[in-house]
This record gives sequence, structure tokens and C-alpha cells, in this order.
Amino acid sequence: LTKLMTAVVVFENYNFSDIVVVSEIADSQDLKEQNIKLGDTTTIKNFLYMMLVGSSNKSARALSELVGEEKFVELMNQKAKDLGLKNTFFADPTGLSSENVSTASDLTKLAEYILNNHPQIADISKIKEIYIPGFGNFINTDQLLGEIPDIVCSKTGFTAAAKGCLLLIINNPKNNNYL
Repeated sequence: LTKLMTAVVVFENYNFSDIVVVSEIADSQDLKEQNIKLGDTTTIKNFLYMMLVGSSNKSARALSELVGEEKFVELMNQKAKDLGLKNTFFADPTGLSSENVSTASDLTKLAEYILNNHPQIADISKIKEIYIPGFGNFINTDQLLGEIPDIVCSKTGFTAAAKGCLLLIINNPKNNNYL
């Protein structure tokens, strides 16, 4: 779920046509992730799609390195503070660190901010599968896509400490709001 804030920082600070290079540190993020390799280059937009659809840790790290990971994480934490997320702290842009913490209440505020200010993040998050030239297919980690109607935004997360996590926003036409 950390990648949602990573996406917000990217949307608010980056030019989508700029090019990103996968560094050694970014490449080391997930050894199972074979479609992104050391030295690969593509646009910020493509890395954003790979991060949100395929939950790519390499993409999240590569995106943070444009301004430096430390500065990027500072931007994430400043945004959390600006949004009034009192129980949220980020230690990395991928969500792999057990120091990344939040609450359901704070994540609801973040989701509302995304829907109101960057609905494109929600749109990308619910893409079931996408092909990125030079990188291949990325399949969304949320298996509920296509199974539950009216999904507005979806992001999964998993670490050994947190186990499985899911932020799912569903359109509620009955009350003209979201669940």
C-alpha cells in the first residue's frame, strides 16, 4: 500500500516523459522480478504503471532514485503530514520495510486524496494486465479485479510482518458514494 503514496509523490513532483534507469540498488529489490533488470531504461510513466499494476518493487525504487531515495521518502512523509495522516510513517518507497506503518483511518484519507486529486492513480491501479514494450506483461496482483463489480481503486501489499494487505474502493451507486 506504500506504493500509493509513492505514486502520489511521483504525480506531484515528476515529469512523466523523463527517463529512469534501473540502478544496482533498484535491481536488487526483488530477485523474483525478472522482467526489469539492471540498466533498463524507460519513462517515469511506464515505471509508474509497472509499479501500480504489477506491484513492482524495482520500479518503486527506481522512481525514488531520481531525487534520491532519502529525499523521496522525506517527500512521502511530508505529504502524509500535510494530509493529516497522524499514524503513518514511510521508511522506503516500496513498502518492503517493516518500518512503513499506517492505519485503516489514515489509508482512507489517502484514498480520498487520491480520488479527489489524482484519479489517474486509481484508474491505473485497477488495470488487470498491461504490456509495457521492452518489459513484457504485468498482471495486477489483485485477483478480485473482474470478480467484484464497480472497483474504483485497488492496491495489494504483502510482507512477512504485515501479511496480506488490501486497499479496495468500490463504487456504491445505491448511496452515491464509495465503500
